[in-house]
Amino acid sequence: MHLFMFLPLTDRLRLAFVNNLFDEAIRHFIQFDNISMDELIENFSTQQVEELFQRFGTHIKKINCFLQNQENVNLPSESIRKYFKSISNHCHCIEEIVIRYPWIPDYSIYERIFQSARRISKLSRLFQDLPLKSLDVSHQCDLIGKFLPKLKHLTEVNLEYCALLEPKHLTDFLNVAKLKSLNIVNCPKLTGSTFETLYRTQTELQSIAISNNYSRCHLEVVGRLEALRHIRFDDHSDEMLKLRELLNELVQHHANDLETLEIYNDFTYRQQSAIILQTISELKNLRKLVLPDIDPDSDDGIKRIIKKCHQLEELSIVSENGLWAKDETLLLIIAAKHLSHLRIISKFQIKTTLLKDFYQILKAKNLPLDMYVDERNIDVSVLNTPEYKEHEKLLRIHVNEVNIDDILTNSYLF
Repeated sequence: MHLFMFLPLTDRLRLAFVNNLFDEAIRHFIQFDNISMDELIENFSTQQVEELFQRFGTHIKKINCFLQNQENVNLPSESIRKYFKSISNHCHCIEEIVIRYPWIPDYSIYERIFQSARRISKLSRLFQDLPLKSLDVSHQCDLIGKFLPKLKHLTEVNLEYCALLEPKHLTDFLNVAKLKSLNIVNCPKLTGSTFETLYRTQTELQSIAISNNYSRCHLEVVGRLEALRHIRFDDHSDEMLKLRELLNELVQHHANDLETLEIYNDFTYRQQSAIILQTISELKNLRKLVLPDIDPDSDDGIKRIIKKCHQLEELSIVSENGLWAKDETLLLIIAAKHLSHLRIISKFQIKTTLLKDFYQILKAKNLPLDMYVDERNIDVSVLNTPEYKEHEKLLRIHVNEVNIDDILTNSYLF
């Protein structure tokens, strides 16, 4: 063990292929080494690096991905990708990383590394006024914050669940950037000053994702954003007054131009469902709507939305009870003039006899509909009938292909 400390890193790693008796010593010292990808690429094949990281990757805390050897830089991109994929596959305990720009091999590799190594707390050589347009660093605490002002070319930023993001870092960034899309769901340290700067500087911001950990006055500011067209609101408490305040601001300032409203909650809006749905119905230009878990007796509110929001193209309804799904309500939804996607997470079953009505309505509309349901909602044997096959170009029913994560994945807002 004592002699090991005098060996260069590459010599120590070569011993791993001689005898596994050296593994304990390698694991001990590798946690203190700054692993250089340049050295690994020069000395080992892609298969050997994969094996080394598979055996010792969880002990690696420092890694340098900055390739300076021109021969390594000139390798075929697929070869470099194989080396770097081994990092994201096995090195999940990295705390410090050095990465380079222009991205070698490409930015997607670094995204995978950040997603797999959640302990990273120190970056080097990443941000030197880069011409990045989009950045997703969700769940990364405040790793990225102080570098944000250097990324003034960004137009899309996802900071979701960056719980330690300092207000000053985001405020400084907002003063130099012109964003189109921003996700600040659950960044609890942000202050009124940050939101004031957001309103003052982001005159081109079209999409925002926020959550109810912000105060009502902060949400009011968001509702007044001049260019706002798409908004997502994550509600994980029973403070429904915040949602109502936000909706009121949206109606006051964007009743005729808001295109997307997505509301996600992990409880049921009961007494408040009627007023929430009534307020949403005033947003007459909505094209995409994700309704939260609503009271089972909400069919009147849903019908009001369908009747007043004539541009609706996508509708997602979450209501675990499912008592809202009366025949009349379903037929009205299907008949919505521009509706092409309907997602339902709810406990009810569509009557087989209703499908004939669906076919007639869609034929008259001359617009196909993709309906996403689960096996609670429909007798799956219907999908094998000649009648369904005949009308499948009009009505495509997707079973067990939808959940909240799917809806979020298809969000305008990361």
